Amino acid sequence: MNSQMFNSLLNGLGGPGIHIRAVDGTVTDIPRMVTQSIGRSEEALVNAYGVDGRKVHIRAGDLPFPPEKFDIFVIGTQRISVVDVQPKLEIGTGLVLGYQCFGKGTA
Repeated sequence: MNSQMFNSLLNGLGGPGIHIRAVDGTVTDIPRMVTQSIGRSEEALVNAYGVDGRKVHIRAGDLPFPPEKFDIFVIGTQRISVVDVQPKLEIGTGLVLGYQCFGKGTA
C-alpha cells in the first residue's frame, strides 16, 4: 500500500476516536481512524477474533507510540480491546504508514 492510498482510506471513511494505552492509561485523541467488522472476513480471521471481532486502521503519526496488545480504541460508544497489531508498510520504502489492530469483540 502506498501513503496516498492509506491516507485516502482514512480521510474518506475515517472518523475521530480515542486511544487508551494499557501500560499507563495515556489517552490520545485520534482525528481519523477506520473500524470495521471482521464477521464476514476470511475464515482464519473469524476463527481468531470471533464473528464480533473488529479491525481498526490508524495512521502511525497519530500516536506518539505504536499501539500494543490490551490497548483500547474508543469510537463513539464502541470500545475495542486490541489483541493483535500489524504495521502497514509503504511499498518500496518499508516505512510504517499506520497500523491495523484486531480486537476480539468490544471491551
